[in-house]
Amino acid sequence: MTIDLPLCTEEVSCTLEKIFDIEKLKNPKVTFDVGSKLGEGFLAINAAVDVTGDNRNLHLFVKAAPKHLKLREISETKVAYTNELRFYQQIYPKVEEFYHEKTKKSLQFAPKFYAGSTEHMKEILVLENLKRTDFELNGIRNTFDEEQILTVMEKYGKFHGIGFALKDQKKDIFDNITCNIKDFLYLLFQSMGLSYIVKYRCKFMEKYLQAPEDVEIL
Repeated sequence: MTIDLPLCTEEVSCTLEKIFDIEKLKNPKVTFDVGSKLGEGFLAINAAVDVTGDNRNLHLFVKAAPKHLKLREISETKVAYTNELRFYQQIYPKVEEFYHEKTKKSLQFAPKFYAGSTEHMKEILVLENLKRTDFELNGIRNTFDEEQILTVMEKYGKFHGIGFALKDQKKDIFDNITCNIKDFLYLLFQSMGLSYIVKYRCKFMEKYLQAPEDVEIL
């Protein structure tokens, strides 16, 4: 089968072919759509991929790395995909396994992982498309309300709590899945010069926080 669509690069096509073989899809028919709205996912080429087979259907979300060399450099593309792929291939499965062992329940914290690669200039990640299961993004210009914030904090708190428990009870597994992980946000701050922006804004704000009532903030 040949997939010849604007959103489908060679690595995307090859990765999808492998997924179809693993999932044993018969006569798959593929429909591509833009994976994110304007202003979202600007550090990747995103595509929503709906696959209809004779025996079953798949709804996938494909994230492929940009090719522009300067963009790759300042966005720490290699580190970003290495860390994310490691999360879905190694970290999350072990955390999920540990949680199920303790509770006999599924954590249900992440979309299903189908495939990925960190090959240079061909980095890619393919996940379950949660939008096809009625999951909705809040929108790039919308703020979270109180209920949404509490839900996010509760989920992250639960996930980190399980991580602490894993570290305490199965330290060898924890050390193995977390060793030598590079701090992506720190590297991004450095490469994009964001640290200088934050420092500038902090100094700017400090000028207006000199009154006695602001002492506690300072």
